[in-house]
Amino acid sequence: MHGLAQVLGSWFMPPHCMLHAAGCRLPLAPRLLPPVARLAVQCPSPPEETPNRGFAATGVFLIKAILAVPHLAIMAALQGLASILIYVGFWLVALTGQYPTGMLSLINTAFQWSARGWAWIAGIEDVYPPFDAEPPKASVSLELPTPTNPSKGWAVSGIFLVPKLIVLIPHLVALAVLTIVAGLVMWWGFVVVLFSGRLPGGIQDFLASIMQWWARVYAWWAGLTDDYPPFTLDARPSAEPPKRARAKAPTS
Repeated sequence: MHGLAQVLGSWFMPPHCMLHAAGCRLPLAPRLLPPVARLAVQCPSPPEETPNRGFAATGVFLIKAILAVPHLAIMAALQGLASILIYVGFWLVALTGQYPTGMLSLINTAFQWSARGWAWIAGIEDVYPPFDAEPPKASVSLELPTPTNPSKGWAVSGIFLVPKLIVLIPHLVALAVLTIVAGLVMWWGFVVVLFSGRLPGGIQDFLASIMQWWARVYAWWAGLTDDYPPFTLDARPSAEPPKRARAKAPTS
């Protein structure tokens, strides 16, 4: 399992969004990136510390989903609010060419909370996420791009929803399949941790890669970047900046 993410990642292009760890179990490192969606994990536990077998047991018997219900409810509410703001943002960008800063802040809060919640559910880190929009010592964070010159063409396509969704169909199909696989891999990871006290690096890499992919797709859908997300599971560090795959925006 250790080479799963590397083998799958080698089939695709380099990513726009990179998960990295500092003082954490994840065998990843920062990548030199352009200013686009970037998922970061910093675990407070030292690398030699074993994962929490208690949380692994709750994952095996699906009790962890019950423990996550408060966060799932908040995440659903925030994502619903963010969806409304994103749609309003499409209109504002189409009319003015600018994304309001206050609106971006609220969207960022929804993204951040979801990143912390899903990272804990997936077992990427063991610290139960705090009920705080801006926790002072968050071990998981999502750094989002700030659109400085958003495309009016893509904004118009977002207003009508269907054009932008059609463009995303390949990603949604791939992620639907991979998310099902990730659920099975996540459950198996809980079993491995419960009996061995260790989580193979390949399982962590794979789950982190799925989170990265979703983050890139959602950031593009929200209009936070006009760079079309690449099809990649690659989570490996690199000394070279990745080439950016940019889709041609419809003319406004």
